[in-house]
Amino acid sequence: VTGSQLKRMTWTPIVRHTVIVYNYTPFNKDLKEYFEKRDVKDFDRNNVAYRQKLAKRQKYSCPMCGHSISDFSEELETHHKTPRVQGGGDEYTNL
Repeated sequence: VTGSQLKRMTWTPIVRHTVIVYNYTPFNKDLKEYFEKRDVKDFDRNNVAYRQKLAKRQKYSCPMCGHSISDFSEELETHHKTPRVQGGGDEYTNL
């Protein structure tokens, strides 16, 4: 025995996906609200509590450019209101 193990199936968590309603497409502008709500649910499921709380406070949009942060097209970054080098901390009120 070398200390290596085969990966067990029980170690892999089951992650359910959200099914899109039949005949709905993200390219249909009339369904924009449907897909925004769906993205918010996915965002909440895939992020830790403080990021969820921060996203809700920002109405799920970037405060700089206004784009949706729940589409997962880019890695999320959490910035500080008062930079840490200027004495700002990591507490929620400074994010």
